[in-house]
Amino acid sequence: MTDKYKVPQAVADYISYEKEEGYTLFGAFTHLEQIALRRNNGVSVPASVYNVYEWVIDGNQENFAKAWIYGFEVKTPTWVIINKHDYDEPSWLVLKLSDNGLTEYWHTEEWTLRKTAIAYATRITDPKLKDALLYAYKDFDAIEVEE
Repeated sequence: MTDKYKVPQAVADYISYEKEEGYTLFGAFTHLEQIALRRNNGVSVPASVYNVYEWVIDGNQENFAKAWIYGFEVKTPTWVIINKHDYDEPSWLVLKLSDNGLTEYWHTEEWTLRKTAIAYATRITDPKLKDALLYAYKDFDAIEVEE
């Protein structure tokens, strides 16, 4: 298979850097382990590289290796906007884009289960739109979701 593998931007940056420096796949994995050990010992490490480590150990070792070998493209992040949950409240609010036949508009929808709320929320891929919605809805957070 020679298709390119989709990876998050931080992973793409890390692979590119490691290859430019002449490291092997084994070396790249070793560097990630060293980053984790340093952090566990209280040493400050770049958050972006530690995020790569977390992505890899979260079941993506094979995806990382395939992206290294066959090439990659950056996966477009997808977010949903969900309220900062007050656990005294029994429900979750999400932003949903609706169409009343004349115009599109944003509104909130209420769900009892967080998983259901996220499933029905409108997916957002434009970071500027995400930021604008978070500015307008101060009690909400953006959560990145896998598609």
